[in-house]
Amino acid sequence: MAQQATMVKKWDELTPEEKAERSTHKEAFVIDRIKKLRDPKRSTGIHTRYSGFNQAFKDYFGEESRATTDKMTAEGKLEIKPSKGGVMLYLPGEGPVIKDPLADLDI
Repeated sequence: MAQQATMVKKWDELTPEEKAERSTHKEAFVIDRIKKLRDPKRSTGIHTRYSGFNQAFKDYFGEESRATTDKMTAEGKLEIKPSKGGVMLYLPGEGPVIKDPLADLDI
């Protein structure tokens, strides 16, 4: 017997009760997606656009991911680094360290 794939309902297909339940899991969703979508051989983070993260978040929660990722960054639960075409998301302590270009100057 073949296993049947579980289809996840999109936001606009949910009842109000399902929407309320799902909204409480935004931070867990972000962390889980970073862990599942990243390729450790290439990077410890994910690109929000090229990994499909933005679209998955929008399909699952019915809104853009920026408010959630900005809030998580402000709370120290996430690191964001600018990247061509979007941003890279990293778990705390896993992002690249960007050296201050003025640090070595005697000013």
